[in-house]
Amino acid sequence: MKTIQNHAVVILLGMLVFLSSNAVATVVLRDSVISWQHHRYTTNADYSMKTMATADNDIVSVQFAGKVIENDLFRIVLVPEFGGRVLSYFYKPTVHEYLYQSPCGTPYGISQSNFYYNWLMVYGGIFPTFPEPEHGKTWLKPWQYTVVKSTADTVIVRMSLTDNTEYTGRPGQFNNGITGITCDVEVGVYTGQAGFSFNVKLTNPTAQSKKYEYWTCTTLTPGSVPGNTFSPVNSEMVVPMTTYEAAWSTNNWIGKYTGTFDFSKINMLDEWPEMGIAYATTRTDNYWGVINHVNEEGFFRIADRTVTKGLKLWTWGRDAVNANKLSISNGGKDDYIELWGGVVMHFFDDATFNASSQLSWPEYFYPTVGLPGITAMNNQGGTFIDLDSNTGTGIYNLKLNYFLTQPDKNYTVDFYSNQNNSTPLFTENIISDRRGNLIQKPIQPGAFINGINNLKAILKNENGEIVLTAQKQFSLSNTAVSSPGDDNFLVQILNRTPHQLEFSVENGLSGEASLFSMEGKLVYAGSFVNGTKVDVATSGIYIVKMKLENSIITRKIGLY
Repeated sequence: MKTIQNHAVVILLGMLVFLSSNAVATVVLRDSVISWQHHRYTTNADYSMKTMATADNDIVSVQFAGKVIENDLFRIVLVPEFGGRVLSYFYKPTVHEYLYQSPCGTPYGISQSNFYYNWLMVYGGIFPTFPEPEHGKTWLKPWQYTVVKSTADTVIVRMSLTDNTEYTGRPGQFNNGITGITCDVEVGVYTGQAGFSFNVKLTNPTAQSKKYEYWTCTTLTPGSVPGNTFSPVNSEMVVPMTTYEAAWSTNNWIGKYTGTFDFSKINMLDEWPEMGIAYATTRTDNYWGVINHVNEEGFFRIADRTVTKGLKLWTWGRDAVNANKLSISNGGKDDYIELWGGVVMHFFDDATFNASSQLSWPEYFYPTVGLPGITAMNNQGGTFIDLDSNTGTGIYNLKLNYFLTQPDKNYTVDFYSNQNNSTPLFTENIISDRRGNLIQKPIQPGAFINGINNLKAILKNENGEIVLTAQKQFSLSNTAVSSPGDDNFLVQILNRTPHQLEFSVENGLSGEASLFSMEGKLVYAGSFVNGTKVDVATSGIYIVKMKLENSIITRKIGLY
């Protein structure tokens, strides 16, 4: 197991280097050597599988020529020679990793006709997939690397590959042939910004139209400790949609094939009993990503949904968090959330690329800290609006969580109620903190009406330009506040001593609850009615997730 120990040492040294570079104010580009390990295998010249290890400890170390780009907020690691991928995003203020890196790769799916080369191995990160779906041809190929720009405030690099090969033993559904399409991905890092650009350009230089697919694959584990990246089971897939289309799953647990179902039933990782495939239906905005509710850290992609219209959702299931990555029998099972953005709605739909033409679009990735949900988001940042009432005083408590991609800048926020855009409830000057932000304001009940209230926050930069507008509706009465996904006045959690919580539920209603430790371990799951009590073994901080009627409520709670 010497290779495993060496791998851990490489990770530790890398962490020390990255921690010591927090003071970097300019954008820096440098070369690096990236070490990884996987179970031993060999391939033929056409990338098909030739031999593979059968023993768990038959592990080899490999090295790649990596490229590191960093500013004062984060660093990313690129591995052009293995799939043209962004392998790592490390956010310095939280000292956390946001992308998955497999601790030990294991080839799987061999001769099962699921993948282009009839096998696959997970490494992680973010990478382009073309001209076929389901990881396509290029996930293990070397991409050409070019520095486009390198100044004190901007670094842009390009990774390029032209589709000019074909594997004759490919499964029949991969039928787009040699397309001649060139894919260019330009990755940009800018001073003072927490996000990076990932701009895609496709070129068909031929005189014939071509069938093709393009997908950006993301393997997301926001808020992870470097060297131990994974998604805890109380991670949430945050997508602006209400329904999903079911694709493949064992015994149709995710739903009957092509049927449409309630997205709130599968948006949490703990709701995936095993692996499955789902596709987005209609999305109402351009963002999607994952929030880790253990520490409220997320990672999001922003791109025009009319261009990359497809969104595929995949996980190995909630039990993957306990999978042994060093075991051959594990079959490649990894514990991350895999979201894909593509030019078509489903794998194997195929798009048509006109002769002698180009197609390009920008994608933008950034972390979030302190956002328990998303009310609005763009490439400038994200916000979450919440409201509750103190029935003893009649005063409402307004909460605005926000995270902006250019921290340490001066902003203002204007907050309005009920379409009164002339007189804000309040205006406040703010500076976006790197580790998340929360504004709490007591609001008199006279600011609201009984019934549906529309609340709006407008954030402006130091030049007075609007960077983000967030709106959310709440149903208010004299004694209650409710909105989908937030605390509902019909259910309350009562802390008990020493190690117990109790549910208080009105009107004879019942619901379902899950209780997680801060490490993501499920410690309780069951139904609740008024008076239901749950005992826990030890005191501490827990995450409780409740389903009641059409609401899903997730809250952090202390039991002592």
